[in-house]
Amino acid sequence: MYDDYDDYEYICKMLNEKTVGLREFLDHEEEILVKHGFKDKYDYFQYLNLQEERDKKIVKILGES
Repeated sequence: MYDDYDDYEYICKMLNEKTVGLREFLDHEEEILVKHGFKDKYDYFQYLNLQEERDKKIVKILGES
């Protein structure tokens, strides 16, 4: 449960959202993810991973130029 709350706090920080208490966070997490266009937190983390991969490829291409 606390790992899930840590994920929630990270998501709120990255999306500039205020956190709520431990009892209400699951509903709030779903609400803010949908608000920002994600299905769930796994969709959000997949998006972050794809962004990171894209950024690495760009740096590699620019470094080769």
